[in-house]
Amino acid sequence: MSKLEATATVLPIEGFSLKAGDVYIIEKGKTKLVNRCMQERHMNYSVPDPVSPKDSITEPSRRYGISGKKLANLRGYHPPKTKEVPEYPKKLTQIQRSVLFGTDDAGNPATSELAKYNLPPGGCYGKAEAEINKGELPNSSISVARMINSSSFSDSLRHSAVRRVFKAWSECMSHQGYEYASPLDSVGDPKHYKGEPTKSEIKTALTDIACKRETNLIQIWSDVERKIQSGLIRRNKEKLDVLRSFQEKQIANSRRVIRERR
Repeated sequence: MSKLEATATVLPIEGFSLKAGDVYIIEKGKTKLVNRCMQERHMNYSVPDPVSPKDSITEPSRRYGISGKKLANLRGYHPPKTKEVPEYPKKLTQIQRSVLFGTDDAGNPATSELAKYNLPPGGCYGKAEAEINKGELPNSSISVARMINSSSFSDSLRHSAVRRVFKAWSECMSHQGYEYASPLDSVGDPKHYKGEPTKSEIKTALTDIACKRETNLIQIWSDVERKIQSGLIRRNKEKLDVLRSFQEKQIANSRRVIRERR
């Protein structure tokens, strides 16, 4: 059995999740519609484009604790430093806020402004989302996907194979002078997040990853969770198919908006 890092671990439920590139396309299409809506209402304001995944800093999933040796060697348990998100170009006036979000400064519905500018609840953002979604959100299907994602994880923690590999990992760590019952304890240890990464923290993180590889923890744990998820997906296939169809529609509508010349 090959030793696998979390970067290569794909769980079945991810087939019903939007990828980073998909989210970018949807947000880019939505931003274009929002700005068009603002311009049509003579609002001197533009929302900045979303950050492309190519320009974003990502790290391996921490579902099974840390796994990226290169990042750990630089940052220990700390997440990577992120690029600054583009700031809104200027402060919103009250009328711009009402048209953009459909609310006043207190967050209450800006009913009169929405009526005046012929906008739905949520203002230009609400209008853009309605055009991208072309229908109601499949909330029950979204809830099922979230349930599978969380239930499979909690169920995996009680599986005998996972408990055994936790024990092996813990013993490996103990031999190096670290006392943690599971990789969730090490990644969740508050002492690792005080200030900038220290040499001690980086050493602990690298030992953590080395022990995961030695015990094949990520492969074993993800195999268990993959089986749990597959069973849950089979029992909820109809609702999950609705979610996937909705996401495909969002992406297609966003691509159409992006291609439009206006």
